[in-house]
Amino acid sequence: MVLLFFFVIFIAEFNVQIDFDMLLVAQNTTDYCMRHHLKE
Repeated sequence: MVLLFFFVIFIAEFNVQIDFDMLLVAQNTTDYCMRHHLKE
């Protein structure tokens, strides 16, 4: 599941024309998932 978010960020960084807000959402989601995963 975590790899999916890293993949989304990779695609976002690869495609320069992607919406910047979408990139921020992907990063925030990954950060949240990482924190939640570390708590467990």
